[in-house]
Amino acid sequence: MRKPSIAPETILLETIVPEKEFLVQCTRVDQDSRRLEALLAQSLDWHSILDGASRHGILPLVALRLQGHDLPPAAAERLNRQLRESTARNLSGSAELLAVLDVLQTNGISAVPLKGPVLAMRLYGSIAWREFDDLDILIPRKDTAKAASVLQSHGYRPGLDLSAMSARAFAGTNCEMTFEKPGSSRPIEIHWGFQERKFLGRSLNSEAWWDRLESMYFFGHSVQVPALDDLLIFLCAHGAKHSWGRLKWIRDIAELVSLHPAEAWESTLQYARELRLERVLLLGLLLASDLLGAALPGSVQGAVASERRIGVLAAQVGQRLKGPSAGSLGIFGTSLFHLQLGGHLWDRLRYFGQNLLVPTAGEWQLIDLPGPLSFLYYPLRPLRLLAGYGVKRIFAPSARAPLPGLESSVINKK
Repeated sequence: MRKPSIAPETILLETIVPEKEFLVQCTRVDQDSRRLEALLAQSLDWHSILDGASRHGILPLVALRLQGHDLPPAAAERLNRQLRESTARNLSGSAELLAVLDVLQTNGISAVPLKGPVLAMRLYGSIAWREFDDLDILIPRKDTAKAASVLQSHGYRPGLDLSAMSARAFAGTNCEMTFEKPGSSRPIEIHWGFQERKFLGRSLNSEAWWDRLESMYFFGHSVQVPALDDLLIFLCAHGAKHSWGRLKWIRDIAELVSLHPAEAWESTLQYARELRLERVLLLGLLLASDLLGAALPGSVQGAVASERRIGVLAAQVGQRLKGPSAGSLGIFGTSLFHLQLGGHLWDRLRYFGQNLLVPTAGEWQLIDLPGPLSFLYYPLRPLRLLAGYGVKRIFAPSARAPLPGLESSVINKK
């Protein structure tokens, strides 16, 4: 099946870093053995490769590709150790996820694992082949306060210590809250909506998911999971929110492409258009095809070809993943990346309004106002931006520190 190509004039020539190219080759769904062997014949910086594999969340895939190859002893020892640690963390995370799901469901709260070990099992057939950093669980918005109470009664501490009234106000302008338990290997993130709405698509509505949920077995337990189309569009939106900075997010899309029924692509594209997320979806699909070898059907190739901007953005992502740049777009670059995925002027205006005016967890951490005064967080938001960063740092592409409220789009590693 022919894969879509990026127009030559959209590609900026840049040196490819062999270590980064090696990571991309290890992540591909189709194996180019000759290219991999050519890279292995070079004098590679193995510590850089293993650092990159951890950063991209693809250490198990790298280990799989390196089976049968001799590594320098220090690199081999480090790879084996990190792989054992990753597998142990995934197993403990799976057990904790099932325990939390059981606690929530026992208390009458519907709960859907968004990514993490259930996604690993669904896409890769094993929790060992996909690394994850935290456990994301979607619940109905109406159950936010109840879920927080239930988790706290089981030893989990919320990332924000708020009164009941303040917590209700917080839930009105935010979509998630983190909970941690002493001795636990990873945090729990409870979602009652999608933060991606703030950056990319106001129509991405988790409430519409509940009637389309499917069931799958996970370690002998029946769990609810998103429908394939919902999962595909959500993961593309999640990757785009983070400017596609990690290879594991692209590999997830490549795996979903292989699971997607061929006859259903037209309805998937139409669904994305209705959500005003067609560019977001097409960018994820093009990256999965162009970088990782996923085979796209003709209808998707045609849709990609009709959106020239998608090819430009995909080339930029490819350069960051393969070239000598540090990989981060900076605050201004990330905002520009998001804006290019919007299809309407109103979407762009909403983007600025959401990110510059709507209060985030950062404002709530700064001061806990009583519920009736929560409206004061709105003027506090721009004041905090100016006080903490100033105009120059907000718009400086080289700024190292994340913009408050854009933290999740820049440095979040889920």
